[in-house]
Amino acid sequence: MTPPECQLKRLSDFQSPVAGTEALRRIGTELIDCTTQIRSQSNPGLTEESLRELGQAMKAQGQLQPVLLRPHPNAAGRFLMIAGERRLRAAQLVHLPTILARVFEVDDAAASRLQRAENTHREALTQLEQAEAVVADYNRLGNVAAVAAEWGKSEAWVSQARAYVRATDSPSVQLVMTEGLTSDKTTITSLAKLEARNPQAANEVVQTLRVAPNANARQIVNDALKPTAASGDVVSPGRGENATTEVSVDALLEQLYTAQFTEHRSVQDALKIFSDSQQARIEKVLRKHYQLGQQAGLEKLTEAVVRRARRGDISGNDSRLYRIVAFLEGARGSKSDTLADFLQKAAASRGLPH
Repeated sequence: MTPPECQLKRLSDFQSPVAGTEALRRIGTELIDCTTQIRSQSNPGLTEESLRELGQAMKAQGQLQPVLLRPHPNAAGRFLMIAGERRLRAAQLVHLPTILARVFEVDDAAASRLQRAENTHREALTQLEQAEAVVADYNRLGNVAAVAAEWGKSEAWVSQARAYVRATDSPSVQLVMTEGLTSDKTTITSLAKLEARNPQAANEVVQTLRVAPNANARQIVNDALKPTAASGDVVSPGRGENATTEVSVDALLEQLYTAQFTEHRSVQDALKIFSDSQQARIEKVLRKHYQLGQQAGLEKLTEAVVRRARRGDISGNDSRLYRIVAFLEGARGSKSDTLADFLQKAAASRGLPH
């Protein structure tokens, strides 16, 4: 039977990393099994460097916080981890034979609550790990109100966490999170909404954040969500096109690149292919990269260029050339910020006449 002190109904019932009256025990590190934990393996605290640093500190100073365990239901003499995976792995990495622990006689549900409470109290979870824990509780409890009561949060907070997890199914969201461009909840959910409405616009946002990772990601996504299509990703049809056709800026830049560098047209002749509206949309996108370059400045220029090069975003052999030219012109403080200016600089970078 679960002891009264372990019959936790809410996370707020568990307000310290060590709870209950269970005595501290030394448990052999080889006797502890880790089931699925809230922390994902990508959590910064689980890198080998971080674990080794913690292990050396445990060797030198002792273990400041015990891990939380419960008896293994299917293996006598063994234990299951409730909370403290990082401490256990650190101890194993530096070959500590035992670890300080409290052992709780709890069922699966109570163990989950203890695990989440300890990690939340220690602020050890990423936003995504916390949100996934909320969703797991929603799947178990079946309604938002019950989850809110268990976490001691508002129902709106629970709904936001669920929306955040759903948003991670979006390809654009997966890119920005994998590449460390942003993990902000509001930005992530807005980017997923943008992709559902306009995948091309979402892709342009990703490219923008790659160029300037320190830019205000939330503002960039919000601007792209505006019904006026402020990001310029979808543009009006050009001369001779069907009025119902929408042409992406990427497609227009490909046409521009072909005209300028395959057909060897002058800047003026290349621009004649496009309507005034199309030229304005292209210029708006390139000016955005120009402004991001201004924000980066010369101090962060190398970092930004290397980041793009490693991801294959920079090329002198296709339409990506225009974006990097605009960005570099902004970074060096050039006053040349019109579409014709960018095209002339692109031609010069290829050693061609303007």
